[in-house]
Amino acid sequence: MLVDDIDRLTPEDIRQLFKVIKALADFLNVAYLLAFDRAMAVKALSDDRSTSGQVYLEKIVQVPFELPAIDRTSLRNALFRRLDGLFEGTSSDLFDSTYWGNVYFEGIDPFIQVPRDIERLVNTLAVTYAAVKGEVNVVDFVGIEVVRLFLPDVYSFIRSNPSDFAGHSDDVGGRAQQQLRTFHDSWLDHVPEDVRSGVRQMLVRLFPKLGSVWSNMSYGAHWELEWRRDLRICSPDIFPVYLRLAIPEGGIGKADLSAVLKAAETSDGLKQALRAATRIRRPDGTSKARALLDRLLDLVSSGISDDQVATFVSVLLQVGDELLLPEDDHRGLFDIGNEMRVSRLVYRLLKRKDEAVRCELLTEGIAKGEALGTIALLVGALIQELERGAQGSGSPLISADCAKVARRRFVELLRVTSKEGTLLSNPRLSSVLYRWHEWGREGEARRWVADVIATDEGLAKFVCSFAQVTGSQAIGDSVGKRRLRLNPKWIEPFVDIDVVAPRIENMGTTVPLGLDGRAQLTQFSQEYKLLKEGKNPDSPFAFEVE
Repeated sequence: MLVDDIDRLTPEDIRQLFKVIKALADFLNVAYLLAFDRAMAVKALSDDRSTSGQVYLEKIVQVPFELPAIDRTSLRNALFRRLDGLFEGTSSDLFDSTYWGNVYFEGIDPFIQVPRDIERLVNTLAVTYAAVKGEVNVVDFVGIEVVRLFLPDVYSFIRSNPSDFAGHSDDVGGRAQQQLRTFHDSWLDHVPEDVRSGVRQMLVRLFPKLGSVWSNMSYGAHWELEWRRDLRICSPDIFPVYLRLAIPEGGIGKADLSAVLKAAETSDGLKQALRAATRIRRPDGTSKARALLDRLLDLVSSGISDDQVATFVSVLLQVGDELLLPEDDHRGLFDIGNEMRVSRLVYRLLKRKDEAVRCELLTEGIAKGEALGTIALLVGALIQELERGAQGSGSPLISADCAKVARRRFVELLRVTSKEGTLLSNPRLSSVLYRWHEWGREGEARRWVADVIATDEGLAKFVCSFAQVTGSQAIGDSVGKRRLRLNPKWIEPFVDIDVVAPRIENMGTTVPLGLDGRAQLTQFSQEYKLLKEGKNPDSPFAFEVE
């Protein structure tokens, strides 16, 4: 008769079991094979006896046999074989063998002491990985699951404080270095001392932000693009997938990206996919289009095929302005708007082609485009890059001749749009008008504005299109302040502000503006008054109460 796992019982149950075996074991042709950890059994038997537990055990066990301890190499090989089977078929993009070796030997290996540890880990991974297969980095997933399994309190701490682990080193919430060190030391002190050093090293690899806490390593915001592309847990966008074992509502998973790339086989398909993303709201209030643009940036170098580059460029220059949603605008001092996401995506796609092809893609895309705000930002950035290149700074993406053609086609497109009556509703009207004023014929932008502001409704829409929400953060503040701004100087290239200011001041409630529009016109009047008092509305203290 085999009696296994005796050492997994409570001390009281161990004592009772041996008492029963001692009392009833003497049966003809019956032998008992007892499997247990000797040290634990001796300790349990000693707790309830005046004599030594070892002596008591020797009276029961007639033929002791010590199994040899398994060597570390065999233990590791057994684990690796099980993991190979579990993660078979994993994309090489989601597994780096060098990274795995560092994470394993620094943080995971100390927890794998007996075959039972392998069973616990592999059985856990077999259940949890199925829910997020292809959506996580395998090394990071095994690492965080080891923490969840063997250090549940640390796992709970990470889950409850995502911003203190995921993200880049510059995003530290305004806390000083010593405060951060104290904060992270508080949970690390609860890790058993024999594995503490290895756990710290492993978590620094999983969450590079911790490198600025315990060493001089620092990772800026530009690293987040790479982390998100590699589905790393340290990416704020990917972090929830690991902790929830599911794609968050409104999130972008591998299936979503595959669907978009499939849709991009035709221009109409890609347009529909992008427009559909604008109609879905995520829990944080942003649109799915914002997250989709971020993830498409990850695919520029490999996921988007050469044949699809032209389709993406053409479509983005057609529907780019439809993706410029207010809820996605500059959510924080370090954030960028969707217009920058779209322009960056087009820029990097053009960069994949040689100079002649990229110029043709750009200029033809502008000629057939509709996204005036997107095009204005993109062409303006390309021309600035060209100017810096002329001064010996960097290598411009397009030539001077290409820039001239792009600028001319933008103005031609703008003239057509201005006659169709849709220009006034453009979400980036102010930027478009500035470029028209700079690149078009002298006075033509001003003449268009004169026609628009002939009515109070047209004047209100024109002025409100220049409103901005600016951010600032004082020393010692944990969060920044946001303020509505509308400096009359901003519209001065197009109108006489002394003429339109009284009209705005006396504008009645008959003009359908809504609360936002009323607030914007009130801000215009307030800043116009400051100008007339000889004050600068752009001064940091212009709106301080005296």
